[in-house]
Amino acid sequence: MLGKRRAGSLIFGLVVFVGTAIADSNAELRRAHTAFHQALRVADAASLDRLLDEHFTWTHTDGLVQSKTDLLKKIRDGQLRYSELSTDQESFNEYAKAAVVTGHSARRYADAAKPFELRYTLTFVKTGHDWKVAAYHTTIFTPGVGYPLQVRLGYPRDAKLLILNADDLAVSHSEDVASFAALDQKLITSATVMVPCPWFLEAASWHRRNPQFDLGIHLTLTSEWQHYRWGPLSCRDEGSGLLDDQGYFHGTTADVRRQAKSEAVRIEMRRQIDLGVRSCINPSHVDNHMMVAMCDEFLEIYLQAGRERGIPSFMTRDLGNSPEAREWFRRRGAEWENRGQPVFDHCRVATRRGDAPGPPGFRCGCLRPPARGTLLRAPPPRDRHLGDPERHQRLARSRGRFRGLPPAFIAGPYP
Repeated sequence: MLGKRRAGSLIFGLVVFVGTAIADSNAELRRAHTAFHQALRVADAASLDRLLDEHFTWTHTDGLVQSKTDLLKKIRDGQLRYSELSTDQESFNEYAKAAVVTGHSARRYADAAKPFELRYTLTFVKTGHDWKVAAYHTTIFTPGVGYPLQVRLGYPRDAKLLILNADDLAVSHSEDVASFAALDQKLITSATVMVPCPWFLEAASWHRRNPQFDLGIHLTLTSEWQHYRWGPLSCRDEGSGLLDDQGYFHGTTADVRRQAKSEAVRIEMRRQIDLGVRSCINPSHVDNHMMVAMCDEFLEIYLQAGRERGIPSFMTRDLGNSPEAREWFRRRGAEWENRGQPVFDHCRVATRRGDAPGPPGFRCGCLRPPARGTLLRAPPPRDRHLGDPERHQRLARSRGRFRGLPPAFIAGPYP
């Protein structure tokens, strides 16, 4: 009997020991899981550096893959910040030297108005006595995802939603006068103003008297004309990379990408929006001159500039001068929409050849309508066709083929 009791005690002790060992092992994994998300929430790059395996990858909803180096740089540069991040519904599974954790997360970017939700899978590997994060896969889900914008807005799937936008207000008195008239006659639905340009105060004064029209800020980092130039509002420091050798903005997108410092770009964008607001412009949106801000180097800064003001930033999924660039914009479109960023399906600059109606979707047409008989009557040579009144009449008539939609609606949440 004594022997049986001893044997029973030994078995019970082994069960307790094994159970405790399993629990302790699971506790280490849970601590690593919590530490990872805590470091991500507070943007603690040093802790993440210790927690991530050297071969770590983060695969996002749109297929974008970030390495450990990419993620740490983004955090240190202030491009990834959360104001909220929580996890639940976790499932922990260990396999000797590896482990997999799945769960649900609710989070909000620091500069975003709305939270979002995602499912995640974390893969851990055992290095010595420590669990290291080897891979992170996140899938964002939102109501209505997968449906075209026109369907989510209550239109038929084959509807074409069009915004006609006048670019480059404040470049000249001519363009200002013509754009004001086009807005007043409902030939266009919105316009955007270049704050650093000479005729900005005229545009601001007009919008103060006519606040019912949608006027955005045309964020400007280039000055492309040879004898007619403008420069930054935020500084005259050559070290910023914003200035050319004459003290104006650079003339080409390539020069801006090579020389402009990211922080200087961030400050300049904010300064242009701030001056617009102080001048009584209530911006409906922001877009950008010559698409400079939509280059990879400045894209997150550009989107953040809009989010800080609670207004949308112009974005389209059909940009790019190469198949690779077009594919990049197409894949990123899903991520931007899931972050609450409206995305055009198609965008075209008005040309003499005319604009075909194109496929269904959310479309934007951009034009510059200078008036005759005023200062700078003729635009620079490369835009001379835009001075043709018949061209603008064709554009106005083309609106009958679309379901016109003023841009103000996109500042609100999607259903």
